[in-house]
Amino acid sequence: MHLTLKLKSKPKMTSIKYHFIFVVLALLSSCSHNDFSDEIANGTLLSEVRVGNEVYYRYTYTEADLILEEKSKFHYSKYQYNSNNQLIISEHYWDERIASSSSNVIQQAIERKDWVTPENTEKDSHNNFQYNSDGKLIKRITHRENTGDESVDQFSYNSQNQIAKRIWYRGNKESGYDLYFYDKKGNLNKQQRYYILENGEHQLQTTTEYEFDNKNNPYFSFRSLLIPGQNTNVNNIVKETYTLHFEVDKFIQPVQITEYSYEYNSMDYPVKRSDGWEFIYN
Repeated sequence: MHLTLKLKSKPKMTSIKYHFIFVVLALLSSCSHNDFSDEIANGTLLSEVRVGNEVYYRYTYTEADLILEEKSKFHYSKYQYNSNNQLIISEHYWDERIASSSSNVIQQAIERKDWVTPENTEKDSHNNFQYNSDGKLIKRITHRENTGDESVDQFSYNSQNQIAKRIWYRGNKESGYDLYFYDKKGNLNKQQRYYILENGEHQLQTTTEYEFDNKNNPYFSFRSLLIPGQNTNVNNIVKETYTLHFEVDKFIQPVQITEYSYEYNSMDYPVKRSDGWEFIYN
């Protein structure tokens, strides 16, 4: 029997750390049209995210209003585009201490004063993106700077030209995949993750389901980053249900529910979220 845990989120450092990780990994456009600038209105480009009056993220953009830089205390990302406004390279820098198993090391990272930049931090990884003749993303190649390791993600599409599947290859071997499902507005409302075991079995690991409001998502201006989810959703997540499909420790809930509410501005963009996040726009 599944247990349910309702989380009324507060800005804990652990959740922020994982948000950093997932945000970089992730997010894919449901369309192949990449000329976004004509859809951006004044005052709707996300410039900062604050938590408890402290700035946690800053964003800069290209002349075409495509995301150029994501800056934070613990990571820095920069994006490059071709003449068709397609993302071709992303570069990522991390303070690796924030993912340490040592609480002392994590505390050292938390107490740092300067933000991560390419000048004060070594590059962790970079991604190369490849497209087919129809302009659809078909491959992402990830290079790890420290180890020289390389991994490949391949993408396939549904009849609505939305990414339906992402397959991960590690060492030229298919090791798992994500399945993506959407509502009528194009919001990602379900994601399933499978691992491929050594015996060839495809084992469902997790399912994440989402519910949405009917207002504007501030991260939609990042949809050129492509991976399905927060950056491609039209609306804002109000409920997330995360289900584990494997045996877990008795202290871990197999079903975890997180809920959000928002305050909005006159253009129906959120300015505050119930977990203390505040959104600032250009």
